[in-house]
Amino acid sequence: LCDHGPTHIDSISHLSRDADAPSVDQIPLENCITSAICLDVSDVSQKTQFGRRKIESELARWTLDIRTGDTILFYTAQYDRYYGKPEYMTDYPGLDREATEFIIDKGCVNFGVDSPSPDMWYDKTYPCHTTCARRRVTHIENLCNLDRLVGKRFTFIALPLKIRKGTGSPLRAVAVLAA
Repeated sequence: LCDHGPTHIDSISHLSRDADAPSVDQIPLENCITSAICLDVSDVSQKTQFGRRKIESELARWTLDIRTGDTILFYTAQYDRYYGKPEYMTDYPGLDREATEFIIDKGCVNFGVDSPSPDMWYDKTYPCHTTCARRRVTHIENLCNLDRLVGKRFTFIALPLKIRKGTGSPLRAVAVLAA
């Protein structure tokens, strides 16, 4: 079983050097079933980072806000463009440190992307992962079908397996839209 290959959640312990960093089996259930929004960042150039300004622009565009306890999903269109091709693993945009801190400061408890990482592949400082480790916030990688959720508020369910001391877990992500 690969804990970081398919759609999966990274635990705080994934990149943290803190011996007490929570593992995947310690992620609170209330962080796995949340209210959520999806923002469109598909116009961000491949192999670049986007920041707070882009997020604020998308929030205004869709008349959305980030609420305490939210999950924020970012539609990069990476899955739609490149899944199954080598570019899927390298040619995607990522959040910069300021963007990551901004959504966490607004109350985000979890976020996700439709690419292999929320960090741009070429930035080996991993600003998003390191911020998540320091601020103790999880994130989800390798989502798909986010184009169907752009601009909407919904309930998001993403339950990890209880892998003892695991740094990540495959999951089935579900969006529940209002009827």
